[in-house]
Amino acid sequence: MLLTVRQFVSVRAVSTLILAVFLYSGLIESVSAANLGANAEIPEKLAIISQNIEDDNSKDEENESDRPLTIAESLLEVCESRGYGEKCAETLLGMAWKESNFKATAVGDGGRAHGFFQIHYRLHRIPVECTRDLTCSANWTIDYLERNGYPRYETWAIQCHNGCAVNNGYAQSVQRHGSRLWAKEMGENGRLVAKIGE
Repeated sequence: MLLTVRQFVSVRAVSTLILAVFLYSGLIESVSAANLGANAEIPEKLAIISQNIEDDNSKDEENESDRPLTIAESLLEVCESRGYGEKCAETLLGMAWKESNFKATAVGDGGRAHGFFQIHYRLHRIPVECTRDLTCSANWTIDYLERNGYPRYETWAIQCHNGCAVNNGYAQSVQRHGSRLWAKEMGENGRLVAKIGE
């Protein structure tokens, strides 16, 4: 059975708590060394085990801060740097899923559209490298959305990414998938599997 990072940390925390209660409840201390006989070192060994668990937990916390950001976390950072919040990140998440299924190297529209948001790089005069960089392409996409009325006319602005005059349900699909993916990202099941660059 695979555990998410949050579930693993929770299991480790509960294990540490149970051991700490056992160690500090006085049960060990109430047993005299004479009663322990050959096992007189048990309390000391348990204290060492407890310390090792605490050390492992702090290493886990350090490793958690070193882990790569998820796509959703990266998009939220971009949106917050622009004065927006979770709704913006949710929208971009839906767009990136709809356009490229979170693939930085995706190519579409006969080779004209590249990257996470399938940006027509020649038409919009941006480097292909930007289309494949999540932060750069998300910033470009927000600029494009704003030029088309975002956030006041959110649905229209999203639709314009796929063609303003096209009535194909693109905006509604982006919003639906963005909401679903954002709920999954922020829910009990942990983080999205996709990482930047995968």
